[in-house]
Amino acid sequence: HKIFILNVNEDISLFCNESIQRTLQYSARISFLDDLVKSGRAEWVDSTKAKCIIYWKKIEEWADAISTFSAMYGLSDSVMTIEELISSDSTRDTSFYEMDRTVMMKVLAFLESRGKVKIFQGANYDEEGVKFL
Repeated sequence: HKIFILNVNEDISLFCNESIQRTLQYSARISFLDDLVKSGRAEWVDSTKAKCIIYWKKIEEWADAISTFSAMYGLSDSVMTIEELISSDSTRDTSFYEMDRTVMMKVLAFLESRGKVKIFQGANYDEEGVKFL
């Protein structure tokens, strides 16, 4: 599984090498992630820089993947819940399967701004969805 939301304070394998018992210092972690942010491959969740959204692909690339999926399966004028889009059997073989919901919502907002989808709010979290246009 890819990490989409990275907690800077967690000692994950990206920051630690247990075989030599070394850990990247906090300031180096911030510097590394700042460089990812500058390149458009990450975004700080807030100004505290405690958590960072990692973009394994740029938003536009994720949007292309979702648009391709929609076209391949003839989903024009179809509706899916956000959960279905992230974790259903129909998306299992896609690059966005099990994508973090925060990242998915940013991708869908991008697609909505381009007139490719319409995001709608449900009565609760599980009923949020998207209509492919």
